[in-house]
Amino acid sequence: MIKLNCITSAAALTLSCSALAVPQHVEERATELAKMRFGSEVEVLRVMEGPKIAGLEQSTQVQYSLRSEPPKVFLMLPDGVHILERPPINVPSYAAALTAASTHMNQRMEVGSASGKPASTAGTSVAPNRKAAPYLRFQMGQRHLRDKSQSTEQFMQSVENAYALEEGPESAPAVHIFYDPKCAYCVKEFAALSGKGHPFKIRWIPVISKSPRPFNWLVHLASDKGSINMMTEMHTKTFDPALYALSQEDVGTAASRMATNQQVYSQLAKTGTPQLVYKDKNGQTILIPGYMKGVANTLTESMF
Repeated sequence: MIKLNCITSAAALTLSCSALAVPQHVEERATELAKMRFGSEVEVLRVMEGPKIAGLEQSTQVQYSLRSEPPKVFLMLPDGVHILERPPINVPSYAAALTAASTHMNQRMEVGSASGKPASTAGTSVAPNRKAAPYLRFQMGQRHLRDKSQSTEQFMQSVENAYALEEGPESAPAVHIFYDPKCAYCVKEFAALSGKGHPFKIRWIPVISKSPRPFNWLVHLASDKGSINMMTEMHTKTFDPALYALSQEDVGTAASRMATNQQVYSQLAKTGTPQLVYKDKNGQTILIPGYMKGVANTLTESMF
């Protein structure tokens, strides 16, 4: 039997996870939900990517053990509030669970129920009147910054001053993306957004996240020879550093820019790439931590 439970607290989060590495804040929230649902004796054994099933790829699988029982698994949906409980092997049953979950709350995957009972009566909530945060994005506040005395406006000013590779209409509202060319989900983000003629400007801010030393690709991108075309070559496996020979001056320029970018990036309470920051049409600063399917539509609807 599958159950979907709603578990909320004062620290309810909006989450996403990467197929290559589950971010720390996702792992922390999964552990918190496990303890809220099963009690303090639960032991979280592993937090990993969601199943390869349409609509659930960005969920998080949590393997746990309770007392002397065999290990079990539950799914944490991307809002960080709801979980699907199931037998560990019966993966196909997720499809039916997702249908019930999304139908219950107007196709929003982060809420709902699937326990063999009507969706309106299934599930358990610690705080049932609390509304879940928007799927995979949230209004940025001081809790998202390492320095709690810093305002989001101050952070946005430093983001706007960071070195970036830009594309899109010059005068349009901008989305700023912390990006590492060696990050698999940055590659997906780039494929989803670059060169598509979107109405917003995109600022790709190169930072060190997944790149190994000596950060050769990042140095090239942060030099004066860096370009959107170079990024495309990197992601289509046609990039040849020999065609972009860098002088000592080029390397020095890149190092200075990367140091500035890294300082801005480190202001985030939770690092990881990609991370998108922008102002919505109401002037609110919005943070999207991680890759999100359909991000272009989300940005367009939010910014215009």
